[in-house]
Amino acid sequence: MTLHTPHRDPNARTMAAYRAARAKWADEILADEADPADWQQFREQLAQLGRGATPAQFLAWLAASFLPRAHPDVRAIALRMIAQRADRIRIERGDQPLDDPAPPQTSVFIEARRLLQADGRLR
Repeated sequence: MTLHTPHRDPNARTMAAYRAARAKWADEILADEADPADWQQFREQLAQLGRGATPAQFLAWLAASFLPRAHPDVRAIALRMIAQRADRIRIERGDQPLDDPAPPQTSVFIEARRLLQADGRLR
């Protein structure tokens, strides 16, 4: 019987390389297109979501923030982070990570996407 070890799994290496490339791309975009103080404030607000800040408070902050006017790639990175945070909150509550509500109900991610998109795409 052979044990499955990640360092021998070619898919694990491919995924690790993909994650590293994606992180490098995001770092480059943020360095070129986002003000570090604004981005740090976004990260702090996102961290408070589910730990004191309600979804409505976070969405109000998001609407008034720099993000609706930010570069499309910066908004895409932010939406990815919001989706990851929403998944973590669902898991902490014992729910399934990708279990978005059925319409007409909504979620933080769906509302954030609506705030940061125009005509169904990032501006």
